[in-house]
Formats: sequence, structure tokens, C-alpha cells
Amino acid sequence: MTGFAKNASDKTLRAWLNAGPVDRMVGDGLTFVAKEASARQGKASWILRYRYGDRYREKVLGRYPDISRKDAREIARRDRGLLQ
Repeated sequence: MTGFAKNASDKTLRAWLNAGPVDRMVGDGLTFVAKEASARQGKASWILRYRYGDRYREKVLGRYPDISRKDAREIARRDRGLLQ
């Protein structure tokens, strides 16, 4: 499942997990990802996808629900600043 949802609420994130595997961008390189087994447990990962030089890279920021969408955005903003 792919797509883009910049203003995804907590309710939306839980609905994505209930639907099964998820790989959705939520803006500015921040991605919400869960494999089948993790989705069944209601867990996902926050991943920052970025380009460094000529390569695309990913950095895992933490797990949902331990890190909220708001906190994940803040961590991504901070890390993106460090990368630049």
C-alpha cells in the first residue's frame, strides 16, 4: 500500500495498520512503514527517506506508537537539518 497523506491523524495511522502492510509518505521524506506481522500488532516504523550525493538513503527514526506523528516530524526536521 503506497500513497501520500501529509495531514494523517492518529486515527488514520491506526486505520492503515488495521488494513495490513503499509508504506505511506506523510510529508517531507517522512514515511510510515509496517510489514504484515507488525501491522497485526499495531506497530510501525517512522523512516526518513532522503538523498545524499547520488544515492537514496533511509534512516529509521523510531517506532509507532512509541513516537507520535508530531514527534516523528520534529525528529525528521532536526535530522534533515543535520544532513544539510
